[in-house]
Amino acid sequence: MAGNVTGVVSPAALNAAERSVLFEAIRVGDMPKIQALLKDRPGPAAESCNDIRQTPLHVAARYGRVPVVNYLIGRCKARADALDVFSDSETAPFAAARHLQFDAMLALARSSRAVAQ
Repeated sequence: MAGNVTGVVSPAALNAAERSVLFEAIRVGDMPKIQALLKDRPGPAAESCNDIRQTPLHVAARYGRVPVVNYLIGRCKARADALDVFSDSETAPFAAARHLQFDAMLALARSSRAVAQ
């Protein structure tokens, strides 16, 4: 069942500057920086949103960052079925498909099958 990213702030959530750094690191695929930012707070950070209300997984899928997709799903427990908050209609697999990121689509499909089993 798809769900919305709520935007609820927890004590472990990233501040605005950290979110900005995280989303830029995801866009360029900087795994060491992503891992450093998410090391102690993988869950809340994986549910954070950027300024256009996309989750880290949406951005990783959009730019085809397969190692980031796998890390966010595996370590951070990011949900591939989470809807972006802005349009309330785009999942990470849809973002990958819309931007022709076939390897990211495959990684997301594999993660969905693993969860379903």
